[in-house]
Amino acid sequence: MQLQAEPDSPQPAARPAPAEPAPGAPQAQPPQPAAEPPQPNSLEEQAAPDSSQDQDKPESEPAAPEPTTVTLSTLPAGTRVYRGGQSEGTTPLTYGVNTGERIVLRLVQEGYVTQSVVLDGSRTQVRVVMVKAGGTSTGAQEGIR
Repeated sequence: MQLQAEPDSPQPAARPAPAEPAPGAPQAQPPQPAAEPPQPNSLEEQAAPDSSQDQDKPESEPAAPEPTTVTLSTLPAGTRVYRGGQSEGTTPLTYGVNTGERIVLRLVQEGYVTQSVVLDGSRTQVRVVMVKAGGTSTGAQEGIR
C-alpha cells in the first residue's frame, strides 16, 4: 500500500493546548475585587477624628501682640544713641518694644555725662535730661504715659 500526499488544502489552525503548570509552581489567581477600607476595631478608634485630613491645613498661631511704640527724646536733642555698641542715630528716636523685652541704650553727648536708659514698653514716651559734665546732678529721666 502506497501513501499518497493529499493536495494542499487549508486546514483550520490548531490551538495550542493550555500549558500545564509544573508541579509545585504557583498558580495564577483570578483578579480580586477591590478591598474595602478597614473598619475601626474599638469605640476609641470610631470616635477618634481622622487626623490625616487635617495634615494639609496650617494650624493658626495666636497673633503676637503688637509692640509698644516708645519715643525716646533728650534735652538737649541730638544726643547720640548706642545699642550694643552700634549707633542707632540721634534723638528723638522711636522704638517698637515687645512685651517682656528690655532695650538697653547708651546716650552720648559731647560736654555731657554719658547715661544709660532701659526701654521696656511700660511707657510710650521717655525723656532724658542730659547732665553737663563736671556737674553734681545725677541726671533725670521723665516718663510720660
